[in-house]
Amino acid sequence: MKKFYVLIMMVSCLNMHAQCYESISATHYNTFSIKHDGTLWSWGLNYNGVLGIGQDYETMNGVGAPVQIGTDSGWAMIAAGKGLSRNAAAIKDDGTLWAWGRNDYGHLGDGTTVDKLSPVQIGSDTDWQYVSCGQFYMIALKNDGTLWSTGSNRSVGLLGTGGPDTNILTQISTDTDWASITCGQNSAFAIKNDGSLWGWGSNGFGTLGIGIDYGFFSTPVRVGLDNDWNSVSVDGMHVMALRNDGSMWTWGYNGDGQLGDGTYDFSNVPLQIGTDSWLQVAATALTSGAIRSDNTLWVWGSNVNQFLGTGNTDENENVPVQLAGQWERIYAGNAQNFADTVDGSLYGWGNNFQNQLGVNSFPNTVLTPALIQVCALSLVENDQTNSLLVYPNPVSNILKFNCGVQSNISEVMILDMSGKIIMALPGHRNEIDLQHITSGIYIVKVYSEGNHSTTKFVKM
Repeated sequence: MKKFYVLIMMVSCLNMHAQCYESISATHYNTFSIKHDGTLWSWGLNYNGVLGIGQDYETMNGVGAPVQIGTDSGWAMIAAGKGLSRNAAAIKDDGTLWAWGRNDYGHLGDGTTVDKLSPVQIGSDTDWQYVSCGQFYMIALKNDGTLWSTGSNRSVGLLGTGGPDTNILTQISTDTDWASITCGQNSAFAIKNDGSLWGWGSNGFGTLGIGIDYGFFSTPVRVGLDNDWNSVSVDGMHVMALRNDGSMWTWGYNGDGQLGDGTYDFSNVPLQIGTDSWLQVAATALTSGAIRSDNTLWVWGSNVNQFLGTGNTDENENVPVQLAGQWERIYAGNAQNFADTVDGSLYGWGNNFQNQLGVNSFPNTVLTPALIQVCALSLVENDQTNSLLVYPNPVSNILKFNCGVQSNISEVMILDMSGKIIMALPGHRNEIDLQHITSGIYIVKVYSEGNHSTTKFVKM
């Protein structure tokens, strides 16, 4: 099944260097990021030690500049807890799972209910592929296609196991064909290898998309009969999803226009929004954002706290509204949002009362996207931008890359984490078929004009 997890990884095609953000995960009052060198950073409020920097202190202004979490440089992915969870989890290149922050519901999965001020390893397994954090619960995916959860069911079956609350990771069903997972505050969704979509937890306002708008489900229930679901995003009580053809679908609560269908009526089944092709969707509790296939960025939903970045300070939008520019990816928090432009620069907008945008000099509210950091990589020799983009990541089948118009790619190699060559192909190509490679973390090495560059990716 084709996937579009468009996590852009930019590295040097020649001899370039940068310290910009490879990925970001944001929640209500804090933000986490992984830089291109694999280091992990955080900023914003630090209640319950959620920033992971070894301290537990409360300040109304938060930490207004990125602070490194530990000294390790092998972080592969990061997931912030939703709502009031105040926790985070991350996976390293070696497949180990780590978590920290608030833990009174056992949602860190370390067998305790004690807060952790810095990352602690969860178990000893080294085959974790992906992790997502909801509100007081966490779900993680292993390389063998199994799903595992820990924390609180919150009386609506969020763990998906049909069992009680737990403080250790417990397997969801016996299925071994799960491909991706995303957690919201009150419901969770997962896609299987066959492209089917499944959900569990609260079904208020039809959040699960199964044709009814009440009750809850404590084990996975299938959403419709289609087998072409590509990606899904959920936070509050509305859901956004893409199919393999790039079409966008939404359902659930719509009181602020977050479904984008021009109404304020909720829907208990998926609704297609327009006929355009889309690359990425991102839902928060009150808003929706999406990047179209032409790299334009669109937002809609609640604008009560200037969430949308449109410059309009009070009006909600119930249809998609375009933000100027060309964009690669949006990172949706709740009160704050971030997005990367196609040249690699990072922008942010929304609520900054707790410095969750990571810039001390920004005002408390940022009405339109503001430049946070210029992340484009430049050639030392002639100051020409020439970046290698590798996507999607994680990847299911086709890994694509672009090394700029001025570079001749002579060879592309895929290596495992031990350095063993898995594939070696001549250049003059912009994609590689990886469907026959087993799941895991790999290295892609691109040779160009006598130089080479490498970066890591995850094979689903």
